Formats: sequence, structure tokens, C-alpha cells
Amino acid sequence: MGDRTTRPGDSAEMSVRELMAALAVVEEQLRQAPLLVTLGGTTAVNPEVAPLLRRQRQLVARLRARRTSWVRFGSGEARQPSAAWPPPPWAG
Repeated sequence: MGDRTTRPGDSAEMSVRELMAALAVVEEQLRQAPLLVTLGGTTAVNPEVAPLLRRQRQLVARLRARRTSWVRFGSGEARQPSAAWPPPPWAG
């Protein structure tokens, strides 16, 4: 994986596992970055936050697109649930 988790342009080629790892990295960076900083004697929003939020939105959008593409496949039939994961309680 290496530096693929932090490069912004390659999320289309990343696996779901890599997308999740990249999202974890971005969220950790957001937790560590102060929201407000003092610039020239005035308090302002940290300029490092906007690119991190943009990257977070990009990764989430890519994960959502993957999820949507998994809902239906091939002949249009619903995907079979995995035996490894029990259905959630609300799936009735």
C-alpha cells in the first residue's frame, strides 16, 4: 500500500481495503489538525483542513460507488448475501 493511502489522484484504482486504509489515514490527520489557527494575529480556519475534508469526501464517494455497484450484478439479480456475515437485525 505504501503511499497510495495518501495520494489524492488514484482512488479509482484502489481496492476497498486500500480505500478504507486511506480513509483511516485522512481521518487521523483530521483528528490531529487543529481546526483554528492564528494567522497574522487573527484566528482563522486552518488551511490544512480543507484539502483533508475534500480527500475524505472523495474516498467516501468512491466507497459508496463501490457499494452501489455491488448491489446488482451481471443479470440484474440481487447479490447473494455472504455466509460469513449474518444479516443485520433490521433486514427482517
